[in-house]
Amino acid sequence: MNKKVKSVSAFILLCMISCAAVFAQGGTLLYTDWYFNDDYSEVTVNGRPYDNYVIIWREFDKIRVCNASSMYLVSPDFQYEYTPEAYFNRRIIEGVRVILDGIRDNYPNMELLYINGAPWQDTEFRDYYLSCFESFTHFAFDNYRLFDFLSDINNNGYAKQVLVDGKSLLTAKTESPVEKLPVVMFNCDLYKDYQDYVDNGGQALNDIEFSSYEGYLNGGIPIPSEDPVEEYTYTTVVLYTGETNIYIIKNGVTEPGVLDAAPYRANSTTLIPVRGVLDLFGAEIRWFSDTKQVEVVKDGTSIILTIDSNNALVNGENVTLIEPAQIINDRTMIPLRFVSENLGCDVLWFEDGKIIISKTST
Repeated sequence: MNKKVKSVSAFILLCMISCAAVFAQGGTLLYTDWYFNDDYSEVTVNGRPYDNYVIIWREFDKIRVCNASSMYLVSPDFQYEYTPEAYFNRRIIEGVRVILDGIRDNYPNMELLYINGAPWQDTEFRDYYLSCFESFTHFAFDNYRLFDFLSDINNNGYAKQVLVDGKSLLTAKTESPVEKLPVVMFNCDLYKDYQDYVDNGGQALNDIEFSSYEGYLNGGIPIPSEDPVEEYTYTTVVLYTGETNIYIIKNGVTEPGVLDAAPYRANSTTLIPVRGVLDLFGAEIRWFSDTKQVEVVKDGTSIILTIDSNNALVNGENVTLIEPAQIINDRTMIPLRFVSENLGCDVLWFEDGKIIISKTST
């Protein structure tokens, strides 16, 4: 369980980072004059206060805390791309929404609890988070019951036990009370000011843990995690339709790259060159000229695409494509989302043509 949950958490944070369009500009922070108020709901940068958001959710038998401002404050790449005004007045809201999307996608194993210390139902994000569930389906309950459950603050943190396991709310709260669960967060989420960051050796993404949510709220001292923190590789690729320049982010280090063909949008499907993107995630590419087929292989998954055919094979199973693989200007182009998601990558597409592909692996 721990490995899966930590991977999901890392992806959510990585999505927030990626949505700010991280680009490599240098290694020196531009803004070091910053500090948080007591409850982290506000951060002052260069003498100007900005709203901040601390998102708290349940992951199985742990609580995860995420400070939405922390990565901007310790990342040179963020700071070169966005001024504090640009980041805190717009981008931070987009980052929070990405986190909420990720929590919803893993519901009820992940369950939103609080934003800035208040039940999420009492915050400005209430309507947005509820709207995330409009098309949500789960084998264990219907949407009418789900929305009733979500709307009641008393149910926060007990969705799996009640909706899936069939326990009463009283039983769930007795067996696994939220306030007694351990809290996990990245160390940068707890820094109070720039000096804290310096005093901790400039470390940003190490897991720290509190023995209980009560202890976290009462200013308890972090304890070593009972489980050793596993090493993960976080890989993100940022690309744009119609452009050959890309950005490759591995564990917070960003490098530019160039594709031999620009991503192309066709019938609501984005096509990317067969090489230059997926191989960055460790995929092996094989071309069979006699059958005009391309095979993408990674971690035991084989995807075979035939040029100009809407039929594909995923581990031998037939799948129908919206848009086939094609040869455009002598370059083999394949459907981005179909191939990426079958290889376990996460894909975000934005109206301005930006595409973000990310994957967490050990």
